[in-house]
Amino acid sequence: MHYKYKCGSEIIRVWVWDDDYHTTVTVEDEKINRNYDRTIQEDKNGKFFTWNKCKIYLNNWIRVSMKEFKEKIENNEWVVSDDLCQSILSDGVENVRFIVPFNTVASFGFLLNGNEFKDTLCKIVERPNREVKQNYKLTLVPVGKDESVSSSRDYYTSSFISLIQSGHIKIVV
Repeated sequence: MHYKYKCGSEIIRVWVWDDDYHTTVTVEDEKINRNYDRTIQEDKNGKFFTWNKCKIYLNNWIRVSMKEFKEKIENNEWVVSDDLCQSILSDGVENVRFIVPFNTVASFGFLLNGNEFKDTLCKIVERPNREVKQNYKLTLVPVGKDESVSSSRDYYTSSFISLIQSGHIKIVV
């Protein structure tokens, strides 16, 4: 995922892998339109890389809250799935809530009504291959037990942003 870091007086954009396998990050130098790999090192304060003689810790990226993310959406600013995932991570996966249209359950209890939806207060649940830091898919479940709707719903992160922008899904702050 791309992260933004403060380095002296400038903001740099850096690709950071979400695994422990990779040992480098890629810094994008927009001034000359070139990328540079930097080795990830570690000290008592955590993992870091260096850029322009600055030590930059991986967990010290520029954070944007869900409230700020929602304001960007309302102001029609350009946002991407990296922005969404980082806002979720900034506020804490367990703290973020959305109003999502969930399929209702048919009267006989085990099938979903394909055309009937109910706005439902939801939270994100991380599962294998559905972790926010992977920026792939999000799994949402109702906050409270609600047997009148489906138990979960998955979204690609880019589709999820489009549904927020169109007003189908609402961010709760």
